[in-house]
Amino acid sequence: MSAEAGALGVAGVTQVDQAGASWSRDRIAMVATNGFSAGYLRTGWDLGVAALAGTGSRRERDFAAEFRRHRADLPGADAIGRLAGERAAERLGARRPPGGAVPVLYDERVAASLIGHLLAAANGSAASQPRMSRRVIMARSPTVENAMVPGTVECFNGRDYRRIRTVSKAFLSSPVAVLANCSMATRLAESGYAVLCINPYYRDARSPVVETGESFRDEATRKKIYPLYQSLSPQTHVRDARAFVDWIDAQSAVDKNRPIGTMGYCMGGPMVMRAAAERADRIGVACAYHPVSLATEGEDSPHLLIPKINAACLIALAENDDEQHPDDKVVLRQAFADNKLLAEVTVFEGALHGWCVLDSRVYNEPQAEVAWSKTLALFDRAL
Repeated sequence: MSAEAGALGVAGVTQVDQAGASWSRDRIAMVATNGFSAGYLRTGWDLGVAALAGTGSRRERDFAAEFRRHRADLPGADAIGRLAGERAAERLGARRPPGGAVPVLYDERVAASLIGHLLAAANGSAASQPRMSRRVIMARSPTVENAMVPGTVECFNGRDYRRIRTVSKAFLSSPVAVLANCSMATRLAESGYAVLCINPYYRDARSPVVETGESFRDEATRKKIYPLYQSLSPQTHVRDARAFVDWIDAQSAVDKNRPIGTMGYCMGGPMVMRAAAERADRIGVACAYHPVSLATEGEDSPHLLIPKINAACLIALAENDDEQHPDDKVVLRQAFADNKLLAEVTVFEGALHGWCVLDSRVYNEPQAEVAWSKTLALFDRAL
């Protein structure tokens, strides 16, 4: 209650998304073959708050969280809540700065993460396993071609050789910056999957289609993306799905005895559904995050393809999308149930459209992590 009150006391904050606290106690034991045996106890205390500032489609979100080994060292709950509120309120009115060379000042949370990555890269485990997570970037790669698909596809291919499993990590029509795409694809590869991340607009635009910091809230971005999106169709979705699955199955790094998973964000949702229906013989998991136009009145509505799908499905809906189309989740759930498919259609409370994408202005880390955990659990179960 104190944490929530601290956040709500900040001007501009309209809602506390979530707040939580936990305590842990661990016993660490160390035993060596030379006879050494010892151990110790340690505790952990943490408290976190996520706050929303503003209203409607211009809401901004941020959080504050602290962890200490000793309870006495943990900052007060009201102070942590106030910090979360101040961070969220500071995001209001954000706009894209002009381009140019500028000094970069990292938020302390980002700075700590960067230092952690550098230390991890320098430790003995990383040095002794240089091929554990090999990544290859292919720009207009000549290997991803198909006679049915004009042009050559730009993609990012991440492979992890610890467990050779197959997942098509297709950010199908998610117009985010290439670094965000590659980061998310690499994270999936580190979980033990061969990963293919594609630029769905390869026919007309080279990556990055959207630069880091650009947003659909910007009219210039919308003018750039919508013509590209409108150039695609259910027919191009199907042709691309065939080509990508054929290419994946031709790679020596993948296990062709396992099914393929496909993932799509935003406008990639319909692509995921059409791919799962077109290649139901190979696609075993289909996940769509803050998708659009899955259940429409049109004859080509993706939900009408559910009888052809054999995949387990995760449909992760944004709260504001659900507010605009409240019947979509009902239609989807009924269609999945009628066809006896393993499927979850969930509205993520407090999550705005785009919340799963790393460089999105409405990126919601706690809810994005929930969606990521659900995805990995579904992969483990069905692939």
